[in-house]
Amino acid sequence: MAQRTHYADLLRISAAFMVVLLHVAAQYWASVPVDSAEWFTFHAYDSAARPAVSIFVMISGMFLLDPHKEIPLSKLFHRYCKKILIILIFWSFFYATWRNVFWALLRGYEIDWSAVLTAFQTGHYHLWYCYMLLGLYLIIPFLKKITADRTLMQYFLVLSFCFAVILPVLPFTWAKTMRQFMFFSFTLGYTGYFVLGYYFRTTELAKSTRWLCYLAGAVSLAFTVFASHHKALALNTAFGYYDPFTLNTVCLSVAVFLFYQYEIPNLLSGHQKLIRNLVDYSLGIYLIHPFILAVLEHFGVNALLFAPAALAVPCVALLAFLLSWISVAVMKKIPIVKQYLC
Repeated sequence: MAQRTHYADLLRISAAFMVVLLHVAAQYWASVPVDSAEWFTFHAYDSAARPAVSIFVMISGMFLLDPHKEIPLSKLFHRYCKKILIILIFWSFFYATWRNVFWALLRGYEIDWSAVLTAFQTGHYHLWYCYMLLGLYLIIPFLKKITADRTLMQYFLVLSFCFAVILPVLPFTWAKTMRQFMFFSFTLGYTGYFVLGYYFRTTELAKSTRWLCYLAGAVSLAFTVFASHHKALALNTAFGYYDPFTLNTVCLSVAVFLFYQYEIPNLLSGHQKLIRNLVDYSLGIYLIHPFILAVLEHFGVNALLFAPAALAVPCVALLAFLLSWISVAVMKKIPIVKQYLC
């Protein structure tokens, strides 16, 4: 069990860094020519980091969907849903006022209060994750009934794979008709990843199965990189097969998760304090890193800071990750902020 917790910690830290890496790579992804070395570099990093959110969701499912873990409705709403709602309100307000009030004042612009209100209501681009997580929390009591029955859990995952991954890409009229008229959404979205995390936690996979998954992940990454590049060149515009529910992204997410689970459970086992610290700060890093990236961008520190971009992207991502970590460490010193906002 110690190993399982340890690999989950390493996964969470890696996923947090992958999110930062993805957003650094995306800074100029749509603005540089698609036939340039810079675009291919940004795209390659973006492709490799795509499993980040799926991994976060799978880790949450590992622990929250344990049928033996008591989560009464009072605890579900007071501990889990309440915190996410407070996070959404605070950080939506923070990003709305930072961009449309403080930044405007610094530049001598007139404040557009309607823009502030709109930005507050829609939330910053990365806060969609919190909305999605809130939706998953609300259906935990139902999903735990499913994970309590192994056959039912496997049936759920098969339905999720068929309706969320396979059916949408089938080029047949009947497939389009089914998607349009069945109104089937029970196993769609990130719910499949949520349940899959618990399934992997409680399933011992054969070595041959695992290596098939690793191979599928490597092939999927190559497909995402090169097939997207080919289509981007054909369209002469930025393009990527990045959808989290396409087969290539699912296979890559599964491969990364299983690799951490089985192949490197003892990695960095002597640095438990540092790992625990990073895990505790991972949500805060996710929430504050766009602000850190914007500040760095203001001072010219971005994915095009120096050549080659293959070095600039991870260097800027690492700097942003460390600055986010430091910022969260400071925030954690404030009791109410520590409890509710990061």
